[in-house]
Amino acid sequence: MEPLSRIKQGNSVSTTARMKYEIVGNWEEVLSSDELDVFVDGQVVKWSEGPLWMQSEGAFYFSSPLDDKIWKLSCSNMEGTETPLLQQIWATQAGGIDPKDHPTIAEPGSNGMAADPNDPSLVYICQQGKRRIIRCRLP
Repeated sequence: MEPLSRIKQGNSVSTTARMKYEIVGNWEEVLSSDELDVFVDGQVVKWSEGPLWMQSEGAFYFSSPLDDKIWKLSCSNMEGTETPLLQQIWATQAGGIDPKDHPTIAEPGSNGMAADPNDPSLVYICQQGKRRIIRCRLP
C-alpha cells in the first residue's frame, strides 16, 4: 500500500497544519521509524477519530466527526502490498442525527469505535450527535 506522502520528523504534515510532526521521547522503543506515512489528507477529512482496524477484512475504519461520516480504507487486492488504496464512505449520519436538523452541533458525527471481542463482525460506535453508543454489524 503506497502512502500519499511520507513525512520526516520536524516537517509539517500539510501546509495548513498548525504544528509540525514531532516525536518526543525514545521512539525506537515503540516505532520502527521516525517517518510518518499519510494515507488520507485534509482534502478528504478535516478531523478524524475512532480508528478501528478489522483484521478479518484487511480494512481500516475511521470517523470524520465534522462531516458526520465513517470512512473505510482497504486495498483492492489484499495479497499485494503495492496495490491502490480504496477509500470509501462506509456510513453517513454516523452520529445518529441529521446535521441539517441540528446546525448548532459542531461535531455531529461519531467518535470512537471498537470491535466486539465476542463477535468481531460487530462494532461499537460512539455517536456523539445522539449521545449514545450503538452496536452494529459491519457488512
